[in-house]
Amino acid sequence: MANLYEQYAAHNAQHKRKHLDLDPQQTIEENIVRMTDLPVLNVGNDFVNEIVDVPQPETTPEPSLEPPPEIAPVGRPVRIRRKTWKLLELLPDPLAPIVPVTKSPPPNEDETLLFTTQDHVWAPVTTDLNSFGLYREYCSMPTHNPDDNVNLTDMSNFETPSAITPNQSHTAAHTFVPLLDLPSAQKLDYSPFKNSSIFGLMNWMWTGSAMKSLSEVTRLIDFLKSDRFCKEDILDFDVKAETARFDQAWETWSDKSESPVAQDGWQEVDVTSEVPYGKSLTPSDIPLFDVPGLHLRKLTEVIKSAVSCDTASCYHYVPFKQFWKPYSEQEPERIYDEMYSSDAFVTEYVKVQQQLSEPGCMLERVVLGLMFWSDSTHLANFGNASLWPLYLYFANQSKWLRGKTSTGTKLDASRRQTLARSVSHRFLDKIQSARDAIYQFGYKVKSVFVERILGEESLVPTSNAFAKLSDSGLNFFQMLVPDFMHEFELGVWKHVFAHLIRILVANGGTSVQYLNQRYRMVPPFGRFTIRRFSDNASAMKKLAARNYEDLLQCSMPVFEGLLQEPYNNIILDLLFTLNEWHSLAKLRLHTDSTLQRLDERTTHLGRQLRQFSQGVCPDFDTRELPREEAARGRRNARKKKSAVLKDPVTQPKVPKAPPKKKNFNMCTYKLHSLGDYVNTIRWFGTTDSYSTQPV
Repeated sequence: MANLYEQYAAHNAQHKRKHLDLDPQQTIEENIVRMTDLPVLNVGNDFVNEIVDVPQPETTPEPSLEPPPEIAPVGRPVRIRRKTWKLLELLPDPLAPIVPVTKSPPPNEDETLLFTTQDHVWAPVTTDLNSFGLYREYCSMPTHNPDDNVNLTDMSNFETPSAITPNQSHTAAHTFVPLLDLPSAQKLDYSPFKNSSIFGLMNWMWTGSAMKSLSEVTRLIDFLKSDRFCKEDILDFDVKAETARFDQAWETWSDKSESPVAQDGWQEVDVTSEVPYGKSLTPSDIPLFDVPGLHLRKLTEVIKSAVSCDTASCYHYVPFKQFWKPYSEQEPERIYDEMYSSDAFVTEYVKVQQQLSEPGCMLERVVLGLMFWSDSTHLANFGNASLWPLYLYFANQSKWLRGKTSTGTKLDASRRQTLARSVSHRFLDKIQSARDAIYQFGYKVKSVFVERILGEESLVPTSNAFAKLSDSGLNFFQMLVPDFMHEFELGVWKHVFAHLIRILVANGGTSVQYLNQRYRMVPPFGRFTIRRFSDNASAMKKLAARNYEDLLQCSMPVFEGLLQEPYNNIILDLLFTLNEWHSLAKLRLHTDSTLQRLDERTTHLGRQLRQFSQGVCPDFDTRELPREEAARGRRNARKKKSAVLKDPVTQPKVPKAPPKKKNFNMCTYKLHSLGDYVNTIRWFGTTDSYSTQPV
């Protein structure tokens, strides 16, 4: 039989015909009959006698539908670049239209709905299953489906090939809200500008993106083609003069909130803050510190601007729960991804529906999710100028559109649920008592009296602006979410990696040099997945979160064998668990099964870290790394300089101290916060919806 296959394949290749595999489950004669377009084999009873060609009838070749190949100047045909299978791969069908069929909720205990009231009852409205087995469950019939207006181009930073464009309509490009809506400009005065042409040019210059991209130029071209532009209006146009005219007009408006160019709601106000004085004072005598020139926008103005712009058509106002049922006999699994499909959004939506309606109001009542960030922003390449802006995103918008341009045991997990904080009058009274002790009775912030009030619950004497909404049922402790980038990539993993470097230095030899060499030998992968490492990865100089992520993903082959046993296996197990936890926590779509896996890996990571802390770290005399020692030296120099300015007496020279001993510290907040990720994902959705990384 083997000789038959070899002779048949050789004969087929000689005649340049397509070779079809023989089915070994069929007889030789059956294979020959099945492949009628191939040469017939003259087969005996037990062996092959010969291979002969059967004359084929002459047929007229059909004309080729493909155009003749293009010939290059050198005489060779030009190579046709065809799309790869990845580009030609078809996308899954969008979710099927909503079918108003009542469906009982999934049998999971934690999915039991507690929202049934006389005013509003969860009456599931479900969609049919798509090709992936996904379906949605709405609490009521939605007025529209925003996903019908979004396609892959809207969610990607790269040009989408036409071959994979789904059957969805294309939306307009997402642009910033202009200072004044151009279509309505014909009804308004163009003050302080002379005409609509100058107004349009100045509007394009000072609105939209600060970086004038292709979309910005397209916006300008659209204005130049419109009826609002006239070439004769700009014969004497001077951009400097018009900008000065605009600034002068802005200063003359007494109420800037009512000015024709203040529709975005920006205001400049002065803020007054109380200053602790350290002495007993009456409320009227407390020193005040004025902060002038604070630029802000009222939340109501931001909300009105957001819901009136073009991107509001992509907002999800009716939440839903998404499920995955790949097989008809399998129980559905809950899908966790977007904020508007989370339990938090569903719960608040039901609360709003249960409230009494305004008299005579028939408008739809919806929830608008507000997500706040604040982080330091470096303003210059040279110097230390920085800014702390407050960012606001809307949870009703898909994270894919917003993103365009995180130990313990099971006992610890249950304790986190039991000890979860809530805003109460007792809590607010503690904060107010501490503030009175500081500002009115002169106690210091770190005094024993203040610590006795706040220390038990690790509170701070800061008045929270959201505390005013606590009577309305807002628990601002529950709205705080983990920060994956700062807590894990720049927190736990950076801390572990730095201590591993200390262990290699304490081990001596060429371990650190081998580590740098191995990292340098790692080839880059993709455009941005794995970047080329520097020659000195152990120095950790000027590394961002993405660089630490790359260090983690490539850590196992790099660290393998650098230490003797049993340390080598313990460290490799820890690195594997860190990688697994990192990949699970960073998933952009979770199911009940993956969340259970993440919960198990969180517990396992806590055990691995304790084993590393107790079984590896004590056996090495770990000291400060050179960069840590240099940073401590700079801090001491600044302290010494400050002391000299206060006391001009010559200070004695202090000999340089050796590097300090550094132990692996597991008592950090960032490590403690890893236990909150599973519950947060179940409540708010996946971490990429609220991570500070895309901000």
